[in-house]
Amino acid sequence: MVRVVEHAGVEVDSDELRYAGNRLLEVSDTVLRAGTTDLCVRTDRWGSAAARAWRAEDGCMSVTSEYDGALVGDLLSWAADDWTDAAGVVSVALGSGSRDPQVLRDLSLGLLVHVVANGLAVIGEIGSGRHVPWPGTSAETLLRAVRDWVQFPTPRVSGSGLFWLDATPEGEAIGRSLWGRTQLSDEEDLAETSGPPLPARWSTAPTLRDEVIRRGAEGPLPAHVLVHVASGGGVSAEEGVQVLALGLLAHLVALGSLVLGDRRDGRFAPWEGTPAEAMLRVGRSWLVPDGVPSTRETTWFQVTPRC
Repeated sequence: MVRVVEHAGVEVDSDELRYAGNRLLEVSDTVLRAGTTDLCVRTDRWGSAAARAWRAEDGCMSVTSEYDGALVGDLLSWAADDWTDAAGVVSVALGSGSRDPQVLRDLSLGLLVHVVANGLAVIGEIGSGRHVPWPGTSAETLLRAVRDWVQFPTPRVSGSGLFWLDATPEGEAIGRSLWGRTQLSDEEDLAETSGPPLPARWSTAPTLRDEVIRRGAEGPLPAHVLVHVASGGGVSAEEGVQVLALGLLAHLVALGSLVLGDRRDGRFAPWEGTPAEAMLRVGRSWLVPDGVPSTRETTWFQVTPRC
């Protein structure tokens, strides 16, 4: 299968490559010398850190068009074009087919965790016409954004100023490589994603997070239980279920309702470090290509006594 990589004006001398317009068509995994820049090309289904660990040189960029994650790809396409706020992330989440405000928020949180944990976007705010990253580590800013969103009093986040995402060079390269893949006109886009307006207040009905807490009351559980719970969220594709499961985890960690760890000698062993570091650790390898170990399979969680 041909892989498309944004040429970005770099001259590459190689018989392995051929061009189509301003795009570079590459047929096999390779590292090419392009002047003083190494251009690394490899299929990476999810854009995850685990799938990018093969990179050999500093400054080497992994880009792909075989990016099967439609929701993640759509978010990166948006972010590659302009700064994206919480409402923009929700707009992408609407592509899952769900119209449940609770599900849409947790889907959005899963998308946010994935792109930040994998170095595809940074969180900040807009000041003086530019994106200003929040101070702190990626883990700290991610937990701050998730907590702010979890505590936001209404599903309607348009104009909320919760945060702004800016694509990193790697995230922008992936996003740009997807431009035009499923582009709709403004009218079609609104018809596809708008649906009924979000309510002004959160419902008091039981949520998927309540089901996670209920199941976890008996003791530590493997993280793939979250995927089983998320499958009842009414989303239309496997990627959406997995992103929703990651968002459920992030939401509950931000509330202090879950502790993450693993299973050692038949017992639950909490990870060392902060909740922010645990969230980032899980997010880096939650969405990965087939055959790559996922934190969905290796992580365990325990419900805290406050629940």
